[in-house]
Order: sequence, then structure tokens, then C-alpha cells
Amino acid sequence: MIKRSIQIFFLSLLVACGVQDSSDQKDGIADGDHRIFVTMTQYDGNLGGLSGADSYCSQAASSAGLERTYRAILSTDTVAAESRLNITGAVYIFSDDSTRSLVAASGIDFWGTDTENLRNTISISELYTVVSSNVWTGTTSEGGTMGTQNCNEWQSSSSGQNSFYGSSTALDSTWVENSPESCNNINHLYCISI
Repeated sequence: MIKRSIQIFFLSLLVACGVQDSSDQKDGIADGDHRIFVTMTQYDGNLGGLSGADSYCSQAASSAGLERTYRAILSTDTVAAESRLNITGAVYIFSDDSTRSLVAASGIDFWGTDTENLRNTISISELYTVVSSNVWTGTTSEGGTMGTQNCNEWQSSSSGQNSFYGSSTALDSTWVENSPESCNNINHLYCISI
């Protein structure tokens, strides 16, 4: 009887402290954390604006059987990725349905790669293939805007316009802020759950 009472006490203590079991998770992560992937598909700079890019992320996530809301890591002239995504908790990348690796312990770490590297590259797609390529971002390593370096706010595939891209194989700030290139090129997208 005493043993049973102790077990019930510790179980209620775990629940009170907010320890989550697997039934509290969606897409393999707890509420407040984030899942990230790089799209298998490549796109030119005309993504249909931020909403069009977010739709591509939603479609990719849905094709992989993911349930959460996913948005593209992109900025425009006036909208910074950091503010539109509100990344607070830990960020994970998955190499299969159940194997996850920590990318960053918090939003501060995620947007802080000028001083500390990511823990793992963001180089795995929604379907667990390795993607070693450029990724459209138009975003600084702090999550801010790159001014007009965003393919006319992601509505142009003109060779006369540019946007910054990141590298899916990088751990440092170049994961998101590498170099500008012409909007008629095709690159991947980073998609993260919000």
C-alpha cells in the first residue's frame, strides 16, 4: 500500500512539473519546440510572396504526414523572419520518423550564429533525404531583413534582381546569410513549425 502511494505521488509530481509523454507531442516534438526541414523541391525567386512560400512549406509538410503549421524562413523589405516566426523553444531536425537531432536549444541560439554555431546542419528534407544546396532566405543571421535583397519580396524570377541565400551544409551564420544571387536561379526553402 505504501509503495503504491509513493508511485502515485511521484506520478502526480511529474504531471504537475509539466513532464510530457509522447501523447502530448505532434510531429515528434513537444509544444513550444520546433521541427525544421529543407524542401526537396527547388524554386525560383517568384514564390508568390511570403504566403506562397508558406504554402510550399505546408504542402511539403503534408506530403510527409506532418500535422503542425510550417512556414518558410524568409524575410521581405519590411518583415523579418525572426518576428514573423517567433521561434522560442528548441529546434530539431529529423533523419527518420523517430530520430531527431538538436539544431538549436532556443530561438536565441537559432538566430545567434554570429557567435555560436548551430549544433547540426539543416540539410535533411521533409522525406529524410540529404539536401546539400542553396536555400532562399533574404534574411540576416540575426533573423532580420536584407533590405531589398529578396526577389522583389519573393515575387520575381528576374535575372536582374537578387536575393540572399543560405547553405544547408553550414553550421555558422552562412546557413542563412551566405551571398546574393540572381532570382532566376532555383533554390530550396527552409520550413519550420510555429
